[in-house]
Amino acid sequence: MLETTAAPKKDERKKKAAATSKSGGGTQGREVKSKAVKSKFKRGGAKGGDSDDEDMTSSASSSSHGQKMLNFLSVEEIVDVIEKLPEMEECIDVMKEEIAQRLHRPLRDKYQEVAKSMFMESSTAHTPGGANKRKKQAELEEKINALYSNIKLFEKSIKVIHEDEDLQTNLAKYLLKTLCSEVLNAALTSLATDHMITVTADVLENVEGRAKIISNLPDPVKVVASKVHTALNGKSLETFDDALLALLSPKYVGILLKKPDKKRDRQIQFNHRMTVLEQLKTDSTSSDSDMDAATTFHHCVVLLFGAVNQTMLHCTGRLIPQIVRQLRPHLSGDNYKVLTSCQDLIIQQVKGTIDADDDRLSESLKQAKELASTLKKSETASA
Repeated sequence: MLETTAAPKKDERKKKAAATSKSGGGTQGREVKSKAVKSKFKRGGAKGGDSDDEDMTSSASSSSHGQKMLNFLSVEEIVDVIEKLPEMEECIDVMKEEIAQRLHRPLRDKYQEVAKSMFMESSTAHTPGGANKRKKQAELEEKINALYSNIKLFEKSIKVIHEDEDLQTNLAKYLLKTLCSEVLNAALTSLATDHMITVTADVLENVEGRAKIISNLPDPVKVVASKVHTALNGKSLETFDDALLALLSPKYVGILLKKPDKKRDRQIQFNHRMTVLEQLKTDSTSSDSDMDAATTFHHCVVLLFGAVNQTMLHCTGRLIPQIVRQLRPHLSGDNYKVLTSCQDLIIQQVKGTIDADDDRLSESLKQAKELASTLKKSETASA
């Protein structure tokens, strides 16, 4: 009786153990451990296995480290591309698949390499190299803003000129060829660097060199830069301004222009006057007597124009006679005579009818310098 009862209990224990093993109990844990060792041994010892197995192993390894593998094309997708090639029309399917399998890994690796390079390039803003790039961008922004502020102030002096459209046009052209060209050159230097185009300072000094740099830029920015370049050869500052703002937008150069500020403008005008006054003092020590007299008179006229109009003047020497005529309504008869007398003597010196050390010229220049250095807005005839 006891033996009969013990036998079924023993059978039940065997059945329970078998069921536990199949259902993933403790025995299953030991089996998992055994499989892991076996799998690791296969990966380490199997050489020249299937690429698909190795890809799965690589993918599993990457996943275990929280990394995501970038895939270019699957083998099937590569086969589809091969089948579209005219040269492969007569190739058998097995050969196409073999070619696809051989291309799969090199293409994937190259794709990952390029993707990594692009990612690193886009991340430069968070690296020391990115800090250097930000510094250069800040310097460029400061330079362009300084030039642009001066251009807008010099433009005001053109607008105060009356009844002489020819003078206004020539002043605008001169401003376009000088400071406006500097702004475009600074922007092009930055764009050339971004697009790995070699630029030297002398290339940008002439119209042909600037046009060549622009022609090497990608189409979208090339079109915009060309409009600025074309505006420089015109006579409209408004056209240049519109084209420049488009080029400096975030889409291209990415320079933020400062808004007009009266306090800053007054400081710029004051600094400009101080600079010209300093140049006026330097003129007296020049060894070139001919250049000294003409340059000194030029600086005198610029200072007087600024004093009577409260603006900054940017002009070439050949326009000085026209500027002198513009000063006539603002100066007393005696002061205007000082200017015209000095101008006549300088013309005579240039023509060689009087010597550079003529006492009349020296005295006239002294009077002109005194007038330019001391005249105030309240002392002008229009005040």
